[in-house]
Amino acid sequence: MSRLGVSKIDKPLRDEDKWLGMTKKQLLYLIITAVLSINILRITNAMHLLIVGIIVVILLIIFVALLCFVKIPYKNYLTGGGLTAEQFFLRCVHRRRKCNRKVYSAVVTPQKKKKKGVRLPF
Repeated sequence: MSRLGVSKIDKPLRDEDKWLGMTKKQLLYLIITAVLSINILRITNAMHLLIVGIIVVILLIIFVALLCFVKIPYKNYLTGGGLTAEQFFLRCVHRRRKCNRKVYSAVVTPQKKKKKGVRLPF
């Protein structure tokens, strides 16, 4: 697109992007992951399986970091280009939940019977 004189304009940087290098949502995910990893390490240490706990924590941190920080390429604009993996995943889950909703009324209303009357020939 740059050959045609058109280029993509980036979003303006906010304070958290400037100082932290990540958004508040990404920071929240990493804090939750840190709390979970500390609890996993405490539990596995009590069971004398600290090595297994360290491996699980490393895999958990890698998984959450990939979901938060990896963006789908802009070329794939039809499949969510420019979104992070977790935003794309949440949109897909939300779409599926929205489409499969069925509303049933709790009260069944009986249908009224039509009265048979005299039919005119015309």
